[in-house]
Formats: sequence, structure tokens, C-alpha cells
Amino acid sequence: MGVPRPPTTPAPASSDLVGAIRESRLMSDRRLDGIRRLVASGDYPAEPAPLADILVRDRLLTAFQARRLLRGRGRDLTVGRYVLLDPLGHGAMGRVYRAWHRMMGRVVALKVLHPSLASGGDSAARFRREMLLAGRLDHPNVVRALDADRIGPVAFLAMEYLLGLTLKDLLTLRGPLPPADVVHYAAQAADGLAHAHDRGVLHRDIKPSNLLLTADRRVKVLDFGLGRLLASERGDASLTTAGMIIGTPHYISPEQARMSEIDGRSDLYALGCTMYHLISGRLPFPGESSMDCLVRRIVEPPAPIAAVVPGLPARLVEVVDRLLARNPADRFQAAGDLAEALRGMLRRKVAVAGPGTASVVAAAPADAGPATPVLPGIASPDRSGEACANADRPLSVVADSAPAPLAPSRGRDPGRPG
Repeated sequence: MGVPRPPTTPAPASSDLVGAIRESRLMSDRRLDGIRRLVASGDYPAEPAPLADILVRDRLLTAFQARRLLRGRGRDLTVGRYVLLDPLGHGAMGRVYRAWHRMMGRVVALKVLHPSLASGGDSAARFRREMLLAGRLDHPNVVRALDADRIGPVAFLAMEYLLGLTLKDLLTLRGPLPPADVVHYAAQAADGLAHAHDRGVLHRDIKPSNLLLTADRRVKVLDFGLGRLLASERGDASLTTAGMIIGTPHYISPEQARMSEIDGRSDLYALGCTMYHLISGRLPFPGESSMDCLVRRIVEPPAPIAAVVPGLPARLVEVVDRLLARNPADRFQAAGDLAEALRGMLRRKVAVAGPGTASVVAAAPADAGPATPVLPGIASPDRSGEACANADRPLSVVADSAPAPLAPSRGRDPGRPG
């Protein structure tokens, strides 16, 4: 999975480490000549491992790049016009990296697809069709696709790189989320789905790990266009082996589990499962196997969320129950309708200066602009000062559970040619 590996070569000697960097085109010749001079003068160590450590310290390489170079796999670090900086994750579709676009000078999230998804037979044409679909999407609540291509057996999709946490990360770090926050996040996800559905694009794999909460409290839907690509490759709408399913067993709709024809209402069912999980901390259809999860959603309703989380507002319970209806005709019929229903449950708070005191909270009209969401009947707890980790840096958390904006990093981004 990921970038095909060439035959591993012996770990480089000191001078060969610089040569390996040159061969992988991670730095300019001018910078490499400067490194050679520092090695010759004794300012940099001659041994390859200590030299690699120094280059990481000086932000000329990332630790990931240094490891690859020391293992003789420097050629793995470039994919066409992109330089791989760090791994971000992996799954059934391939691996995702933080990467640097040589020509445009910007950081992207680069998804390198599993070779079987875009090579052989009609896969190349199918990959092109799906990337054209993904390219139609341009919405604040959808992660934008910036580029896609195939280079030999390697197919990739470049997306905007965003700081933040997925809702799965947030759930893992904090446990069940405040219902008001979940409603706020789900309304944004529904907006993104409405935009996609209006353009004929289904997601097929809505789940907490495909909803990204950015540093400015915006939810973005990840991985549009890839679900149907994977479905075509596997030959089924869903398979019953973990990691081989189109959609994830814990979140897909009954019709998707039955391998029936689906439409946008299937994505809404998955969003309902996501809301249920985020609010309660429990899956709506737990099971000992993927097959258990699939069969249960086909033959029985989930445990009522009102029983799992007592005290939820009746309107929220009604929305979640409706989303999880087994019959698509009983669900919301359009993502825009769902977004409107969710937003109708929220009232907003704005800070109004009180005489001689700190700010006080007052109700604001619906069009008052961005503010902290509050669900009637549920108080948003004050968690000021909490912190959560995002990859390699902490995120400050404000009272409504959203990460505060992050300061931009200083200095040179390691791995950028220059």
C-alpha cells in the first residue's frame, strides 16, 4: 500500500547520504554543497546517522525523510511534483502524507492510493472519472481536491492541508461530546453533503474520522469521490471483512449493507450513526464482527438514544431517530433539510459588555453571525483551559469544545527544496 518500494539499497555512508538527498531532489545543489563544506570542515559529523540527526535538528529534513534516506529508500520520498514530508495516516484506500508541491511552493495532504484502485483494466478511466467528480466540489464544508494524477502505477489525490482534529480524535480524547456541539458540527457536515449531492456526488463513508474540525471551528468532510472508486474496484457495494467494506460497518445504511442501490439518504443515515456515537460514546449497532454490525442494522432498530443518554431534548431525539430509520423514505429526504432542522435547534450566545463587569451572555437572533452554539435544554460546559494534542502540537480548547486558532509555525518547513 502507498508508494511502491524499489529494492532497498544499503544504508548510505556519510558522503553517500548527501548523494542520496541529491538523488531524491529534496534540496537544491547549492544547499547540498553547503552541507558538504560543513562536513569537510568538521562542523557537521561525517557519519550518516549523526549527520541525519543534525539535518533534522536544523529543519533541513523531517525525521520521516531522514529515516527513509538512512534505509536507502530516498526515492520513495518523491511522487511526481510532490515531496513527502511526514505520514498522516493510512487505510483501505492508501496512505496520506503531508507533502510539498515543488512548483507551487505549498503544503498539501497527499493521498497515495493503493495500486489496485487506479491501475489495470478500466481502473485508470474509473480513477479519472471519480477525480472529475471530486473536482466539482467547492464548498466551505468540504475538503477541496487540488490535484490528481497517475505516475506509472502510483495514483494520488492532493487535497488542502488543514490543521485540526477529526471528530473521531475528539471523541477519543474527551469521550462523548456536548450535544450542542454535535448538532453544530452535524449541521455543517450536512451543508457539505447537500453541496455534493446537488452535484451528483455521494460520499458512501461518512463517519467521525471523515469529519475534520479545523482550528477555526469549521467542519470539513474528507474523502469525497474515493468511496465509489473503491466500490467499483471491489465489485460490491459493501463487503463483510473489516477494511474491505465500502463504507464502514458501524456507520453504513441498511441498503448499503444489502448492496442495494443507494442515494444521498444513505449518507444521511451514516451521519445519524455518527451523531449517535458522538453524543453517547456508543455505536448504534455494536457487534462482535462486521457481519454482526451489518445484519443488526438490517433487521432491528438501534437502542433508542433517549434511553442511552437520558435528558436529551425531544427535538434532537426526533432528528437522530429519523436519520436512523431503516426505510430511506422515513428519513430526511435531502441534506439541506437536515441542515435546516439541526440549525433550528440552536440558539446562539453573544458576549455583551456589562457595566463594570466581565462579559455576560445574551440571546442573539439567528442571523447575528458566528457565536457559540447552545442547544436549548442542554448547557455547554465550561472547559476553558483544556488542551488536546494534534499530531505534534497542542490545540487550545475554548468553552464550546472547539480548538482555538493555531499560531503559524516559524522557520523553514523541513523537506522543502531550497
